[in-house]
Amino acid sequence: LESNFNFIAPAPLGAFSSDLTGDGIQEVIVYSQAAGDELILEPPRVFDLSTSPYEQLAFNPALASLPVGTDFTPRWSVETDSSQRNVLRFETDVFPFCPITVSRNYTWNGEWFEGSKAEFQLQPNRGTLAYCDPVLEHAYRVWGAGTAILLAETLLPEWPPETDLNGDPYPADASDELRFRLGIYHALNGDFDQ
Repeated sequence: LESNFNFIAPAPLGAFSSDLTGDGIQEVIVYSQAAGDELILEPPRVFDLSTSPYEQLAFNPALASLPVGTDFTPRWSVETDSSQRNVLRFETDVFPFCPITVSRNYTWNGEWFEGSKAEFQLQPNRGTLAYCDPVLEHAYRVWGAGTAILLAETLLPEWPPETDLNGDPYPADASDELRFRLGIYHALNGDFDQ
């Protein structure tokens, strides 16, 4: 199924099978286990083996890839959604000192796998909170104002940390600065009232 081998620097491949199309026959999912060196998630290859020759199933090109914007190691699994259909799920953890889990589900619609809106979950750690400051800028540049809003709102109750990345104390108005930045993100996202 996989013919793009690099014999000089082989990338580890993983594979599993599951019925993702709802036809009662399992498909084979082949994916790279290597860290994403292009900083963009590319979907795995999904093969329907019920036909001869086998058929590679398509992903909606508009929502197939996902810019992660930093090194990441992809994790693929199958989960059941609320309508009891199997969905292909991508997850990765980025920025270990300001941990964010990035995830997206892919659901078969009869023609291709449709990618859901990417989800971003931040779990701030009080001891390494200062590392979240540059992560917010990354979130805005790579994932957009909507994601930056979500992350900034998660940080706001804990902000500011005692010291910045240089060990200097944060200014007394650092929480106001984050609120101002949050307002800018809302404006850039089109929500001027907020």
